[in-house]
Amino acid sequence: MAIKKTTLTDGQKPTKAQLKRIAKATQYPVAYDEDAPKLSVAELAEFKRVKDSERETVICSIRVPKQTLDYWKSLGKGYTGIMARLLEFAQQHPELIKECM
Repeated sequence: MAIKKTTLTDGQKPTKAQLKRIAKATQYPVAYDEDAPKLSVAELAEFKRVKDSERETVICSIRVPKQTLDYWKSLGKGYTGIMARLLEFAQQHPELIKECM
C-alpha cells in the first residue's frame, strides 16, 4: 500500500475524498516497525502533552562543508532531527559553543 501525504493549511478542511481515504485507512491493521514500535501501557504513560508553541519548528539554512553534510546524511532517515537535537544539546552546554568560537 502506497503512502499518501496531504498537507492542509490552517483552517482548511479535508475534501470528501480525503475523508474517505482516512476512513478506509482505519480498517487496516497497525504496522509496527523500528521507527514506530509497539509501546507498553507504561511507555505510553510517559508521554505528555506539549503546547504547540513548545514544539514549533522553523526551517533554517546553514552553510557546511560538503563532507560534513555527507556525514550527517550517512546517518540515514531522520538525520536532520539528529542535527536539531545536537544543536539543542549544545545550547544547554555553553562550554561546547565556546570551544567552537
